[in-house]
Amino acid sequence: MHLLPLLLLLLLPLGGGNNMADWKELNNLSPEDLAKVKHNDPRLDSFANVVEERYGLPKDLLVAVKNAGEMSETLGKPSPKGAKGVMQFIDKTREGYPHDVYDPMASIDAAGRMFKDILKSYNNNVMAAVAHYNGGWVQGKAYMAGKPVPSQSQTA
Repeated sequence: MHLLPLLLLLLLPLGGGNNMADWKELNNLSPEDLAKVKHNDPRLDSFANVVEERYGLPKDLLVAVKNAGEMSETLGKPSPKGAKGVMQFIDKTREGYPHDVYDPMASIDAAGRMFKDILKSYNNNVMAAVAHYNGGWVQGKAYMAGKPVPSQSQTA
């Protein structure tokens, strides 16, 4: 059983929902305070919903990916594989979507741009796009071919 698709399916309905916390409050925080915002802050969920709408993404996709990927207490701790920030960008991927990984709003926007691009590559197959986001082109193509995709813990 592959955990990535199951995890995403379980998280999608739990995303931003109707709670439209005022994400604009985040604009008033200093860079230091912004870096301390926890991944599950409802204001980030609300901002993710705005980004989803901006880029024509499925509702709560970014919320689900954000909440599945960032498990540290704050946004400032890289994963064992070097993924950083609320959307867990590795340096190589961030080169294609330049942003400050420790600015959660910039990171969510960059993830939105990336998902817009990779969804096109997979004929809008959300699960293939999530596999790609989590593990690169090899994993996205493997999902499309019906091959096993490693769990998030193996790629994070």
